[in-house]
Amino acid sequence: MNRARSARKPRDSVAGRLVLCALAYEELVGGGAACDVVSLAEEALANDELLHSEGPGCAPMYRAIVAVSVCDELERTASALTRAMARARRLGSPTAFAWASAWRCAANTRLGRLLDAEADGNAALGSGDQYLSGYGLIWGSGCQELTVGSSLVGCGGSAEGAAGLAGARRVVRLIFAGWVPQDQVSS
Repeated sequence: MNRARSARKPRDSVAGRLVLCALAYEELVGGGAACDVVSLAEEALANDELLHSEGPGCAPMYRAIVAVSVCDELERTASALTRAMARARRLGSPTAFAWASAWRCAANTRLGRLLDAEADGNAALGSGDQYLSGYGLIWGSGCQELTVGSSLVGCGGSAEGAAGLAGARRVVRLIFAGWVPQDQVSS
């Protein structure tokens, strides 16, 4: 990454944009300034070139989108994910649709758009329900539980809401651990 960072090569190619995705994410996890993270991610995501050339299942693209989200550029995040969802739908990619829906669920939750977030969580789950597991399916489940749980707790502190939040925390812990055993997949 240091070599990529110091290289003065143009980044307006697909390969250059993929490097920028990695640099944006590295800047984020390395504690860089939000303005630097957003700048790198915006350059990586410019003109939706990665979305169109690599497709809506391009994992590095999601790293850049998540970096923008963590830097509280939630409208930009939701907009990029809306375009990814549309592209995934056009291409008939349930996995890419689940990823984009799940991440947009998280962005909409943080924006306070709980009905939209719940719809996105349900869309993520619905797009992958024919599969037993998968990153998008698991994340969508966690987002849905988190969104529904948050809204129920916010509207009166119900036990059902608290259970939803507990389930979401379990799912997110499993995702970030990088291992999701089959018996832990939410149904």
